[in-house]
Amino acid sequence: MSPPSDVPPRPERIETDDSLRVEREKTDQHLNELTSVREHDADEVLALARERADSLLEATRDKADESIGPDQALANARATEDDALVAERAAADEQLADERVEVDKALERLLALERGDTDERLRIERVRADRAVASRDEFLAIVSHDVRNILGGIAMSADFLEQVAPSGTSGDRAHREVQRIRRLTLQMNRLVGDLLDVVSMESGALSLSRVEHDAKVVLTETLDNFQLAAAGRKVQITSQVGAGDTVASFDHERILQVLTNLVGNAIKFTPVGGMISVLLVPGVDSLEFVVRDNGRGIAPDQIEIMFERFSQAAQVDRRGLGLGLYIARCIVTTHGGRI
Repeated sequence: MSPPSDVPPRPERIETDDSLRVEREKTDQHLNELTSVREHDADEVLALARERADSLLEATRDKADESIGPDQALANARATEDDALVAERAAADEQLADERVEVDKALERLLALERGDTDERLRIERVRADRAVASRDEFLAIVSHDVRNILGGIAMSADFLEQVAPSGTSGDRAHREVQRIRRLTLQMNRLVGDLLDVVSMESGALSLSRVEHDAKVVLTETLDNFQLAAAGRKVQITSQVGAGDTVASFDHERILQVLTNLVGNAIKFTPVGGMISVLLVPGVDSLEFVVRDNGRGIAPDQIEIMFERFSQAAQVDRRGLGLGLYIARCIVTTHGGRI
């Protein structure tokens, strides 16, 4: 088996995590802007202080040159002024360093407050999202249960109509309509089942009944289920089993559900007269099913999108809810495999 992996995260949780990332990026950008402004202002203050000191020194020197004649006295006066300038510059540098330390502390406190506020907003958003999802899931479960009860009543009524249908032409028509009602009832029941499966998968409550099975049995059942559909489209469907042990521990019904989705898609998008092959390839510690067809295929940039909820390939048959491949991936992933 491939290494286990988790069920894909909820889109709602991904959105809230993205919100945190965006908020923190904004906070960091704001901090950088404040830091740049602070450094620019501090540098301007230092430059202004030094400019004033230089002006003062130049004025003092000019005054000394006018009042002092001997060269030695002038040199001594200039040395004194140079020492004063050095001392003033040192004081300005020290003041600037102190200001930068205080600004850094203030910015650190501001960043902590902004990030704390961002985390609190994220927590509230997550609570709201979880409540909304829980409410939606509960509502969907109740409605699905009621819809299934109604579908059961429709199926029972169809059985009764078939029993009391008269003989002759009118009776034949009644039998055809009963069969149509049954097909539509089964389709509706499958849609309800898919929606309930999605709810279970998103909540992490997908249950598996893993028992030792021969995978060849699942392969045979899948082909049997689609022989009539394939014949109706004049599509040739074949199977092949590689050498090796085909017995493994898996949920028979769930893996059958995966193969049913894949082969059903292959039949839907394979042209009339096309070919479909289903392979079972035993590995050292794994089993691999391969479904191949000569249909139109999927563009490379659409492959990952096809495994998302309610997603379907663009400009193709839009029948169904677009849940088949999403459910198939969740089932395979929960088994510790990949698709």
